[in-house]
Amino acid sequence: MSEKPRRPIAGLLLIGVVLLTLAGVLTAVLVSRGSPEPSQLARVVARPLVAEGMVEPKVSEAEMYAAMSSKLADARRLGRGSSELATVATEYADALNSLRALLADAPSAQPMVRSGLGAWHGSVSDDNAAFFLGLLGVGAELSRFSEYEEKLKTAHAKIVAARLRVAEIASEQAAPAVTTSVVSASFAESRGPGTVPNDTLTMRNASGRPLNNVMVATELTGLSGERFSNLYFADTWEPNQALQAICRSASPGRETVRSVTQVRFRVFSDECCTETMTLTVSR
Repeated sequence: MSEKPRRPIAGLLLIGVVLLTLAGVLTAVLVSRGSPEPSQLARVVARPLVAEGMVEPKVSEAEMYAAMSSKLADARRLGRGSSELATVATEYADALNSLRALLADAPSAQPMVRSGLGAWHGSVSDDNAAFFLGLLGVGAELSRFSEYEEKLKTAHAKIVAARLRVAEIASEQAAPAVTTSVVSASFAESRGPGTVPNDTLTMRNASGRPLNNVMVATELTGLSGERFSNLYFADTWEPNQALQAICRSASPGRETVRSVTQVRFRVFSDECCTETMTLTVSR
């Protein structure tokens, strides 16, 4: 019987190399499909940039929960995969879910009111036992509200931290900054009646062209040295259009500092990126 011809070893090696190459290409494609861009995640986690003169719309409780559910679904979708941005998306989703649960289980003020009324009745009727029992009830309710507020602050801090990680990654991946003037800006601080309701950074697109997937990373510094950083996003920014970064000045969820003295910001977009720009705020 004649032996079957053996396949040359070189041929087997070539087939192996080809298969490994194809596997590598396929893996790269799958990874790239599963890795979000910074602007994709910014669209979900960042504060919105609003057109000058407009205010963020007041929404009903139902609309708020619907918006949170939508953001949560988007974040979980972007969190699939093993990239750094996917990890940030997952962390944001966890923080947002915690915030949603806290808002749905906000403590009622009625027990505090009842305890306060009990203390008052005890006072006017010279019933020391009822008076002190009412005070103890008020103290317990105040402690419960304080604990709840701390949980809200923690969830909010984690959400802001996710925004800052997106800003860091966007900075790492950004193209070289342009040297021409792209943005003109001004800052208005909320200082009580007759001023803006929230600290506001107003920026005008001076590039002469539309900008897309716009991210603005900000840093506010206060008179005491306190700092607060944030990230804002807009899908498009038309030439000469003014967009505003609203820095929430009320608590809870405060996103500014007291007595702002300096504002630093940087703009990222599909078309160009800027160097970090600085505004000095006069007192």
